[in-house]
Amino acid sequence: MYAFAIWDSRRDRLVMIRDRMGIKPFYYHPTSDGVLFGSEPKAILANPLARPKVTLDGLRELFTMIKTPGHAIWDGMHEVEPGTVVTVDRSGLRRRVYWQLETRPHTDDRDATVAHVRTHPSSTTSCAASSSPTYRAAPCSPAASTPPP
Repeated sequence: MYAFAIWDSRRDRLVMIRDRMGIKPFYYHPTSDGVLFGSEPKAILANPLARPKVTLDGLRELFTMIKTPGHAIWDGMHEVEPGTVVTVDRSGLRRRVYWQLETRPHTDDRDATVAHVRTHPSSTTSCAASSSPTYRAAPCSPAASTPPP
């Protein structure tokens, strides 16, 4: 999980990136000569260029407790969406999605699913290394058919 900004001095641009699942929050507020950014709205609102004004859509999100990706409740503030790169330079602000969760219907029954998982263990569970005394990784082989205890 990550959310960070990098200043590219060779190209005079700011690159803001958020992790694929959006675990770490990341907000930005465009200004007339650049952008304010931070992991929380209060970091941006600490700057006098960002006015603490809640929009009507922001109020709707607050009262319905439904979060709209890419939006913030504050006027002019936006969220870097999960799996997205936002680039700011002299020519403006651009967004590019680098990863997106794809959904597909699951058509296998329980037995077929279990058989598939046992014959195709993921690399994160079959070859995981950990220093935790409470977790032991499964052997690094496709033949491993039982999860770690």
